[in-house]
Formats: sequence, C-alpha cells, structure tokens
Amino acid sequence: MKASKKFSLLKTVSLFAFMLITAGCASAGRELIVSENSPIALALITANYDINWKDEEKTVASGTGKTLRRMMRVDPDWTVITKSEGIIDEIEQTIYNTLNGSPLISLAPKEDVLNSQAYNEAKTTPIRESREMVKPSGYRFVVSRDKDFRAKFANETGIQKTFYIALKLTKAMASGFGKNGKGLANVAMTMTIKDIQGKNLWNKTYEIRSLDRFKVTSGAYSEEELLALFPPMIKDICLDFLEDLEY
Repeated sequence: MKASKKFSLLKTVSLFAFMLITAGCASAGRELIVSENSPIALALITANYDINWKDEEKTVASGTGKTLRRMMRVDPDWTVITKSEGIIDEIEQTIYNTLNGSPLISLAPKEDVLNSQAYNEAKTTPIRESREMVKPSGYRFVVSRDKDFRAKFANETGIQKTFYIALKLTKAMASGFGKNGKGLANVAMTMTIKDIQGKNLWNKTYEIRSLDRFKVTSGAYSEEELLALFPPMIKDICLDFLEDLEY
C-alpha cells in the first residue's frame, strides 16, 4: 500500500512539473511574439482540398441517386462535394485583416514574403502530398522544418519569425436522420510560429463549429451556404488566438 501511494505521489509531482514547464514555454513564446515589436512572416496557409463529412470517408459524387443528380443540375449551387479552393483566398484575407487589426502582432506584407529569393528557393512538400491540400494564391507549399529557409529569409529580410497555419475544414450533421436535416461547418486550425532556429514560439490547435446551419437533402446541400460559414469562424479563431497572446 505504501509503495502504491509513493508511486502515485511521484506521478502527481511529475505531472505538476510537466505542466509548469509547458506553461513556462508557452508564456516565454508569447512574450517573444508580443514584446518584440517586429513583423512575422506568414509563410503558408493550407487547407484540405475536399471538405468531407467529419470522421467519414470521402464522398463519391457518382454514388448519388438519379433524382438527386437531376435536382443538382437544375440548381447547380447544390452539391455533395465541396472544394476548399473556392474559399481559401477569402480565408487568407480574413486572417490578415483580423491579426493586423490588433496591436499585439504584425504580419509582414504578403509581397515581401512571397517575392523574397529565400522563399522562392525554399524546400516544398512532395507533389503527392500537395495534391491533398490547397493554399492561397501566390504561396508555395514550403516545408516548416526547413531551417535553411528561415536563416536565408532572416538574412535577406531581417524577419526573424515565421508563421504556418494548417486548416482542417469539415462538415457534419447537426440534426435530422442520416444525411437529411441540418448541417454545420467545423474548423480545426493549427497556428505555429517559429523562431529563426526552428523553435516553436507558438503551436496550438483551435477547434470551432458553426452556430448557423444549412439544409441537407440526401447528402446534398447549398455549397454557397456552407462556404459562407467558414470566414466568420476563422475570424473567431483569430480573435481567440489574440486573446491568448494578450493573457
């Protein structure tokens, strides 16, 4: 019994120490981001290409019934598969506008990043991987682990911190039976800020789901209604991130 209690106590102390260390690292990273009034380079924003049903396999358009396909031809705004390429540029603009609207953080102008020699010579992900993702116009699928890029980029531009954002966009049923009823949108957004050595100053995933709903009939829905839900959700996540930086 005594050995068991001793083990439990050691486990508790170790867990507490781990929490203190991670909290300290997060606090130190936040201080470096906020206190150093210097621009941060947004190096890449990615999102999954297909906006699938959450926790389900990819939707196959050819599997839809004749009646549904006929209805979709009559109203082309209805679909069973949505591509995130139709919203990624607006998402990028939402991120820039929201973050640069705060005194806590300053994103370097997009053209300063994308036109740099270091950025255009940086390592990129293999083609087979990039086919599963989309990015805003002008960006390259740069590799976040590329230390040479950060060193060359800092030497060229003077910018010491790089920002990487990875989005997972999905949809889910909120109510109804099967794929008939009301749907909602989900966003998981991982925000990573690295220093010139590649150390994470910030690395956190934010998850949110839409309060608004869209009609779903036999798995089909208005693509316009679904896509319209994402930018306000991205803005809310950016505001949560800024609140974390502040406190």
